[in-house]
Amino acid sequence: MDDLVGLAVIVILVVVAGAICGLIALVQLNGLKQEVAVLRVKITHLQTHKSISQSEPQSEASTAQAALSRSEPIAHKAQPNLTRL
Repeated sequence: MDDLVGLAVIVILVVVAGAICGLIALVQLNGLKQEVAVLRVKITHLQTHKSISQSEPQSEASTAQAALSRSEPIAHKAQPNLTRL
């Protein structure tokens, strides 16, 4: 009889731990969905801005500046956002 009570307690603890992990995962998923939505808006804005700037003729100075900015190495790496856990 004691074995069944111990087994029931273990099963209950596993179910509660799984529920807590599921809630944490849902919160993180909701945050990621919001970040994806923001990034999609930024991409849309950049694409419309790019199409507008491509339709305008570029001067030689702006073309040279764009070539220089593409050839410069990136000095830093993107750091992951670890504030939300």
